[in-house]
Amino acid sequence: MAATPQSFGDVALFVDWENLKRSLNKTGREPNVSSLRDMAEQFGRVVIANAYADWQDPWHQDDPFPLYPAGIQPVYVPPVLRHGEGGPSSPFARRRNSVDVKITAECIECCFKYPNVHTFILVSGDGDFVHLVNTLRPYGKAVIAIGVSWSTSVQLAESVDRLLYYDRDIEPVEPPAEAPAVSSRSVEDESALQQAFEQVIGIIRSSQRGDRALLSWIKHEMIKRHGPFDEKRWDFPQFKAFMREAEARGLVKIAEIDLVNWALLPEATDGGAWQSEERPTRSEPRPAQPADLAVGQVRERLIQFAHAMELRYPYISFTFLLDRVMEAELFPYAREEVASILNDSVEDMIFLHSSLQDNRSGSIRTIRTITLNHNHPDVAQGLGEAPARPTNNNHHEPTRPSLSKPGGDGRLAADLKSLGNDPQNHDLEFRIGERLQHLGRHADALEHLRRAVHLAANQPAYHCALVRSLVANQREDEALAAAHNAAGQFQDHGELHQLLGNLLARKGQHREAAQAYRRAVDLLTTSPGVGDERLWIDLAGCYEHLEQLDQAIQAVREGLGRLPESRALQRELSRLQETAQFSEAEKLGRRAAALVSQIGNEDEAVAVAQEALKLSDRIYQPYYALGEIAMRRQEWERAVEYFEKAVSLSPSPGAVYAMRMQLAQLYERLGRDEAATAVRTLLS
Repeated sequence: MAATPQSFGDVALFVDWENLKRSLNKTGREPNVSSLRDMAEQFGRVVIANAYADWQDPWHQDDPFPLYPAGIQPVYVPPVLRHGEGGPSSPFARRRNSVDVKITAECIECCFKYPNVHTFILVSGDGDFVHLVNTLRPYGKAVIAIGVSWSTSVQLAESVDRLLYYDRDIEPVEPPAEAPAVSSRSVEDESALQQAFEQVIGIIRSSQRGDRALLSWIKHEMIKRHGPFDEKRWDFPQFKAFMREAEARGLVKIAEIDLVNWALLPEATDGGAWQSEERPTRSEPRPAQPADLAVGQVRERLIQFAHAMELRYPYISFTFLLDRVMEAELFPYAREEVASILNDSVEDMIFLHSSLQDNRSGSIRTIRTITLNHNHPDVAQGLGEAPARPTNNNHHEPTRPSLSKPGGDGRLAADLKSLGNDPQNHDLEFRIGERLQHLGRHADALEHLRRAVHLAANQPAYHCALVRSLVANQREDEALAAAHNAAGQFQDHGELHQLLGNLLARKGQHREAAQAYRRAVDLLTTSPGVGDERLWIDLAGCYEHLEQLDQAIQAVREGLGRLPESRALQRELSRLQETAQFSEAEKLGRRAAALVSQIGNEDEAVAVAQEALKLSDRIYQPYYALGEIAMRRQEWERAVEYFEKAVSLSPSPGAVYAMRMQLAQLYERLGRDEAATAVRTLLS
């Protein structure tokens, strides 16, 4: 049971948007800002709710619009730029921790400016926030972190008062636990619940749209119009669970549209119609294509790129594919022209364009998707596909699952009907499995993909899909074994080695994962301008876990050699160089602190401390060493300055305590009685 608001006081919510979005993107998910806000309200009255990102980044530029309706303020954090190794003439590389610095500064300001805020909720899994947590807690603040289970820092998890996982506690993949049955409620409670649902319907009908409204707005209107309201009276942990009960009774439909939750009356039109594509007007003249790229070449490149995206992501939308094509600079055209090329491909049936209902987050989310039409001759030619013969295996043939109805999905219904007439068609099995996977019907998808692999074991794409399906069904050990076997069978198939690397890394087997990623890099990046930036970043991540920072930096530089304009690789190189610099600074700082303990080594300790500070001014040991030396030299003011700086940076409670003892004595010596009293109060 979530804690009541009274036990936590007022709440401040700080969202590291890029950290959350990138973590969820690894499994094809997006943040639900309504659910984040709802969870924050379980801990008290939310008086500050901010989300931080570089909103001018193309990947984030559309995200602020759904944040406002959810009551979350987008805060723009400009990228902090630094020159690369080539000096001013080199490309700029973004520092990845610019958002961290902004959030830390605003949390500290909030701590002193708004004493009524007792609970700080950090939506991030970044370990850099450990020092912020250690700063807030001595002031009596409770710190709650919301991260993603596969990417949250262990150090952060251990330092906060409470840790929630977005994919388990906020928007779990598994269906939420059912609410108590009607029969378990008293007649009075059931009557009150029904009355509350009637109030909800009235509020939706009075909304601006008339047939739909934001869940957060509905709850505020309930309180505004009808007085105090608490869904926990009927044992619903959150308002969203209360609304799901209304949905189960056929009163409303819950849909996630543009990252926020909406309640729609049954007669409302399809929410997916709100989402628009980027489609240039046909009357506009099309720019001439360069002579060196014929129409056939353009389509072949587009087909191969889209195929790579389909292997990586559970589904792709028109805008998502357009964004990725522009980021990869696949064509030397403007965005409007690339959008026109994509639209022409949809109209020519190279892509099949439809809507699907995704319920992986526990609520209905309407998504408009496009998928390659593998039956189209241009697609088959572009991918070099040919009909594969079923292999004659002696082992038992998987049984085709007994499926439920296709749920209004026309493509799925047609494929199921065709499969009934042609039960040995491995391509149909594969397409049905992929479609079911997109719809979140993971168990059914797994059986179809198993059968596809059985019928055509010589198709590596089928093995890739099977491994992803096993992961979706939470059978990671089986997925790892399948990826090992398939990578051994198809030693020249890069995507299989990439999947193997992902699974090994998640198991903490970073040395083996690095070998798999290295093989994938060699196979998938055969020419300049070609490759997946994520591969080099994941490879570097393995080396970093193995404490081989030089190799990590070399891997990212190799990636930049292939994709010199990749902003993600530029940011990663900058981060790794800073990490290496910070690591070296820590070594020098510890050496300076050790030298201080030896009488007669003061000059050497000062030199080493200053050298450490040139590399990084974010470690406390050099300031501590300089403070001790200043005390020996009776430079009291300078000693205070150094110790105060060291205290503000130290993550060690023991070191902070010892340095505060020194500060208390220095304040008394300098006649700063008020400061000395304040420090001794903290010590007591």
